Amino acid sequence: AHLAPETFSVQVTLQAANDIQWFRIELPAVTADSGFVDIRSEYPHGPINGDPPYGDLWLGLPDMRVFRSDGGQIDSNYGFSSEFSQIALSWGLTDPRPPQCAYVDTGYGLHFACGPNFNGFDGNLTADVYWLAVGQGYLLTPAQPFGVHSPVAPNANTERLTTLVFTIQPAGVPYCDGDMNWDGVADQGDIDYLINVVAGGENSTRRDADFNHDGVVDQGDVDALINVVAGGECP
Repeated sequence: AHLAPETFSVQVTLQAANDIQWFRIELPAVTADSGFVDIRSEYPHGPINGDPPYGDLWLGLPDMRVFRSDGGQIDSNYGFSSEFSQIALSWGLTDPRPPQCAYVDTGYGLHFACGPNFNGFDGNLTADVYWLAVGQGYLLTPAQPFGVHSPVAPNANTERLTTLVFTIQPAGVPYCDGDMNWDGVADQGDIDYLINVVAGGENSTRRDADFNHDGVVDQGDVDALINVVAGGECP
């Protein structure tokens, strides 16, 4: 059961080309207005064509399905539908969280790439026991049964490793992230960023500028952020 605010990870190690690894997890209810559950697969911070533990061992095209305790599938994500062939699911709060970014070697040199913003794009989530299934998604289409793979899938020899990262914020638990500009720290730079947004400037991270959640974007939001950056409580 994971019903408190936390971030944790679990290792995926497929035992065969057509293996599926299952995880059982109890999650809280979250909505667009309160709480969130984000799941992503960790991308290696190094060349994907290099030596192990990356290179050919890394699960290049993961496929994840999420089922309710009664067996009904609620969501899925395939590696080829996410940035740099990784999976990402997000339920709940629509105020976006930072994407995962990494240097990726595509065979044409390293470049810096970022995945999707985590902004509840999968909708609401009800409190339940869920089952997550992770396998190789290469050439797997939604019309195929889960676990049916093309005979030419590269996973036949190696690609079997990835890491799932879970970030959970239950509804009703105060959450406010003062890092408005997504530079990794909550400081004066974030206050300056919000002041500019309140004045009509660009909001490049698309964070909710109504920081104190009173329905208007104004000086009150700047004051609330100043308090949080100084160590005060969430508004």
